[in-house]
Amino acid sequence: MTHSILSRHTWLIYIITTWFVVATGCATAPELLKDTWEITTVGNQRIDTTMSLPRRPLFRFIEESKVQGFTGCNMFFGTFTQQEDTVQFSPLMTSKMACTDRDNVVLEERILDAFRKTIRVRRSGRTLDFLAADETLLMQSVGIPNAEQPLPAQEAPR
Repeated sequence: MTHSILSRHTWLIYIITTWFVVATGCATAPELLKDTWEITTVGNQRIDTTMSLPRRPLFRFIEESKVQGFTGCNMFFGTFTQQEDTVQFSPLMTSKMACTDRDNVVLEERILDAFRKTIRVRRSGRTLDFLAADETLLMQSVGIPNAEQPLPAQEAPR
């Protein structure tokens, strides 16, 4: 009798432990392809539009492995890989438009650096966070349906 009660408890503990590991240990893959992402924050700096930066930097994921966007000065493009919430970007290529405002040049460098350092993304509603290996927030963006937010006219090479 004691043996069968112990077996039931052992099985119950096994089932609860397995469920807990599956429920908490598996990261889900955030949906990235349906939206254009407008960058709102890089590091702890909120991006404000001004005369020298009339529109916020933005980007979109295309197909299953391409990314293209606009840094506020130049177009960029590259590839990415995604496995659940882990995302890695190839070195991004940029157009070579002259940025006359030093702040825009610095912003562009910070955006490209954030993509380079990203290890994981986390989506919460319309917000997409880019995280470093130590969970530091590198960049934050807000999703806008693709049809409502075209990329700037300057097209990235294909």
